[in-house]
Amino acid sequence: MADSKRYKVIVSDRAKRMLGTHIRFMAQVNKQAAVGLSNIVP
Repeated sequence: MADSKRYKVIVSDRAKRMLGTHIRFMAQVNKQAAVGLSNIVP
């Protein structure tokens, strides 16, 4: 198996707000999926 590389990604404030909006919407549809997504988004 190949070595996995770690990358540092810079996410803009606008993109963070959009992700938050998507997670809130997803929570209304499927709470379990929203919890899983929110665990990977800082």
